[in-house]
Amino acid sequence: MTQIVAFPMTAQANEVRLAADALCALHGEAANTFWRQTIARLRLQLAEGGVDREDGERELRAFCNAVFARVRETGAPAGSEKTG
Repeated sequence: MTQIVAFPMTAQANEVRLAADALCALHGEAANTFWRQTIARLRLQLAEGGVDREDGERELRAFCNAVFARVRETGAPAGSEKTG
């Protein structure tokens, strides 16, 4: 049986940048919808590429961490500051 080795999602700099930039530009439900759709699309791509569920979820967590690290580096969306 041939094992497929996926290119790590965290190394896909363009995908990480695009997701982070979109999250910085979107607000509220639009940001939530974008993020849910992004993760669903990537989960499907991993599954269709033959990545098993556990490895796929690990890749998605790493991708999330990379995206949110970039959001922190480049600036959170306006109005997201916590008060109190």
